[in-house]
Amino acid sequence: MPSRRRFLAATGASALAATAGCSLGDDGDELGNDYPGVEFEDGWRSFGHDHANTRFARDASPLADPEAASVTERPPSWTGTTVADDRVFVSDDEWVRAFDTASGELAWRAETAGRFPPTVLDGVAYAPLGSELRGFDVSSGELVASMQFPAEVVTPPAVSNERRRLIVALADGRLAGIGRYDRDVWTQSVWGNVRTMPATHIVVTAVATVTGEVYMFTTDGTPVWRTNLGARDLQPPVIGDERVYVNGHYGTLAALDRRTGEVVWERDDVSGWRALALDGPRLYSGTGILDAHNVETGEVVWSYNPENATVRCAPAVAGDTVFVGREDGVLAALDRESGDEKWTLPLGGYLGPSVVATDGLVVATGQDDGGTRTTFVVQS
Repeated sequence: MPSRRRFLAATGASALAATAGCSLGDDGDELGNDYPGVEFEDGWRSFGHDHANTRFARDASPLADPEAASVTERPPSWTGTTVADDRVFVSDDEWVRAFDTASGELAWRAETAGRFPPTVLDGVAYAPLGSELRGFDVSSGELVASMQFPAEVVTPPAVSNERRRLIVALADGRLAGIGRYDRDVWTQSVWGNVRTMPATHIVVTAVATVTGEVYMFTTDGTPVWRTNLGARDLQPPVIGDERVYVNGHYGTLAALDRRTGEVVWERDDVSGWRALALDGPRLYSGTGILDAHNVETGEVVWSYNPENATVRCAPAVAGDTVFVGREDGVLAALDRESGDEKWTLPLGGYLGPSVVATDGLVVATGQDDGGTRTTFVVQS
């Protein structure tokens, strides 16, 4: 196995260094509309909301009055959902289903594979099936795009900042990128398969493997660095303006320098298997309790530890509110600054592995009171 230093490519390092002047310069700043690499659009357009997997809908007006909200149940979605263009998308191992957000009616369904919800870009929902990445018109479900890869595709795409390249993980242990217009494909092998969503930021892509490796490539496939964290089953990486954040089993919540891959800080007491969220000054992890970490040091700023309930759920941040599901089936809305409860809403028997939040709407995966997997749609 090559070392991280030998993996570093001069051209990749030069490309990454060229982005230094474009960042906010300090992860203590709240992520804003000028945060490079991330376009804060309406809705929740990929598993991580944006290209960098921050799970932070900065400009959303969060659901504020759960008592006046309607709650509907939809088919299960194994890892999470996406919400865009008046559609709520759920995915299992065989289908992607699109529901009208306002009425709740099924708009269309299409055969796909994989457990992540589709990525929605320019009116097209992208999801894998075998070695094909398929694109469906979000309104009609019509197949409008088909992109072929040299192996089975296991994730929906991350999107390069200029929107010209889609980047996916392949089942044979490779990362792959394809041009949206020229359809040129590049691949790069990694040690240990990538099973979670890649993240992109300006001209780079970060991926994490089941064997504890974190890789950085340029979006045209040039290697930049690799770091082995000695963990297992790393979750989707999150790219901040200065650091890359990852978590996984066996002792890892870590912040890596975005340009070099060096470990800036690491904690071995809060490892977990749910995706992280980042709002700029705080990094959120749901690993039995929900912790908000200072991004500079990794120290816990506040914790949400409800009595007689645990949290094993990827949170969503919308505006000034953090939403998270609990194992007792309760949806909790928390103040982003303090972690205090704003409100709670019982929905079913269990909530997880994730929630998403947009304007006046929260979608939570989980189980109903009878233990049947379902998707809860809560909207004002």
